[in-house]
Amino acid sequence: QSTNAGPDPIDACIESGRFDSKGLTVGDTDVKTASLSIKTGRLNFSVDLKGIGKINGEGSATHDAANKVVALKITKVKLSILDVTGQFFSQLKDVKSDMIKVARPYVYISYGKKKDPAFN
Repeated sequence: QSTNAGPDPIDACIESGRFDSKGLTVGDTDVKTASLSIKTGRLNFSVDLKGIGKINGEGSATHDAANKVVALKITKVKLSILDVTGQFFSQLKDVKSDMIKVARPYVYISYGKKKDPAFN
């Protein structure tokens, strides 16, 4: 009888995962499409915003299973050829959520009952 429950599902997603969505509304902003992919911890995302254009970003993702936190390190965000990393973080810091903490260059996502001490 094996006691190994297999890989943590979040670790598996950080190793190789993908998310795609269409037709979202976030606040007053219409999102045509959103895509996020992670391959061996490397993060790439794109968001096509109605009336603004397509934003592309990259960085890395790590998972702290003990504290139930996923950390996204965002290294670059571009709108066409323009670097909009600063504006990206300015907008994210206004997000009101008990699950999301923004501390440039990181976005921390807490899940479950046990939280990272940074959330206290």
